[in-house]
Parts: sequence; structure tokens; C-alpha cells
Amino acid sequence: MAPWIPLALLFSALTGAVNIIDKLIVDRHSPSFYVYAAWIGVFELTIGVVSLVVVVGIQGASLGSLFGGAIIGAVSAAGLMMYLAALKHGQVSRVVPIWFLYPLLVAPMAAVFLGERIPAVAIFAVFLAVVGAILVSWEGNRGKNQFGHPAVLLLALGAAIWLALAFVLSKHYLDDGGFWQVFASYRLGFALVVLVSIVRSDVRRSSVGMIRDGTFLRLIVLGEVIITAALITRFAAVSLGPDVSLVAAISAVQPVLVFFYSLALAGISPAIFGDWITRRTIKPQLAGILAITAAVVIISVSVNR
Repeated sequence: MAPWIPLALLFSALTGAVNIIDKLIVDRHSPSFYVYAAWIGVFELTIGVVSLVVVVGIQGASLGSLFGGAIIGAVSAAGLMMYLAALKHGQVSRVVPIWFLYPLLVAPMAAVFLGERIPAVAIFAVFLAVVGAILVSWEGNRGKNQFGHPAVLLLALGAAIWLALAFVLSKHYLDDGGFWQVFASYRLGFALVVLVSIVRSDVRRSSVGMIRDGTFLRLIVLGEVIITAALITRFAAVSLGPDVSLVAAISAVQPVLVFFYSLALAGISPAIFGDWITRRTIKPQLAGILAITAAVVIISVSVNR
């Protein structure tokens, strides 16, 4: 198996865990997603400054890599703001799969901007992964809006567009080298965008008040540790992968992992997490899992020929 495939799968597993943490914080601890974003910005800025000092001190500065990383971070942060807004009003097992329809967007973007041409069988696998993600996100017969509130759908799709662009930009700048410089400046670019939320006085007041919530701070620290590992595996997969479209398609397994995380948590503590899983949607969600699994297998076989 090509080394970038397990890296892409590990990225999905790590980011799926962060999705669960995001949902817990936004639902039960943060008064608004703006406050959560502000705290993420503080941690990202700290990590970015420390990382940049260390990396530049060891490797020197490459303006192209530093600029590229900052742009990727800023684009990713714009997607996060839309994602958090969607997550505040939708179930994590529904919002995340819609957000991760981005492989469908990465493929044409990569074809236009990077000149990628993936095999027809791999294109089929991308569509299969997208169909699987849709099935995993199915809410059942809850009226006309079976995929949730339209505003949630639009926010999640908007976040997917930004994420797709971030993947394409990552491939462009990582191919030029400077892996760790891109990593360090990514954190800074990300921080500068999410910290825009502190322009609101109510966000500043609420953010300071969150210092007294020990659980909130512990969850953020845990999330930042996991997302740091996820970012490294994501950049490594994109750098080593033959086409960013295929890396993105493999990453579509994340909704499956979020579903299983949610299922496990619902079994452990149904009073807290029971509403994250609906029994009547299990069958289409299992069908979606099979579709995404098949897509991963197809891509694995196609790139190893």
C-alpha cells in the first residue's frame, strides 16, 4: 500500500475526533462559536509563533513557503468559521459528512489549477465516496428538510468549498518543499482569520470569562494537540500522494469515523450523546459506510497497479 494512504486515513481519524470535541464545546461550553473561534485563534497564534521561530532558526526563511502556508491557513480558517456556524445548529454526524463533500470539489479544482488527470476508475471512486457521505448524513423522514435546515446545509457546503481550495493550495506549495515552514506559517495565517471574532466586545468579554471553565480549556488543549498531529499527517499525505484529488477522496472516510465515534459515545452515555444517533437512519448510514469503504479500496488498488 502506498504510504500516503494510511496517512490520509490517520488524518481522517484524528480530525473526526476533533469534530466530536468541537461539537461538545459548541453545544455545552462555549456561549457562541465566535468565542470558541477566538480561543482557537489564541492557541493557534501561540503554536504558530513558537513553531516559526524554531523552524526558521533551523532551516532559515523561504518567503514562498511562508507565504503559501499563511494563505492555506487563512483559507482553512474561513472554512472553519462556516463549519462552526453549521455545527452550532446541526448534528455532528450530519454536518461533517456534508462538509466533507469536498472531494467532489477538489477534483475539478486540481484539474484546472494543477493539471491533474486522474483515471476514470478513480473518478468513479470519488463519486462513490461522495454518495457514501450523503447516505451517512441522511436524517430520515423528518419532514421536507431531510438533510437538516437549509442554512446549515449552505454553511456546510461553503466550508467544503474553502476546504477543497485549501487542499489544492497545499499540494501547490508543498511540492515546492519547505514542509515545516508551511506548517508553521499555516498556524499563523489560521490564527489571524479566526481572531477577527474578537472585534466584537461581547466576544471579548465572554472569552475572558471562559478562563473559569476548566473543562472548556482542557477540551481546547486536547483538540489542539490532536489537530496538530492531524495537520502533519494531512500535509504529509498531500505531499507524498500522486494527486491531491485522491488524497481528498480517501479523507472522505471521516464521516464514517465520526459516525462510529458518535455511536460509541451514545452507547457509553446515552443521556448526553443519545440524540447524536437516530436508530431509523442506521440502514442508509451503513450503506454509506460500505460505499466509502469501496471507494477507498478502489483508490488503493488503482494507485498500486
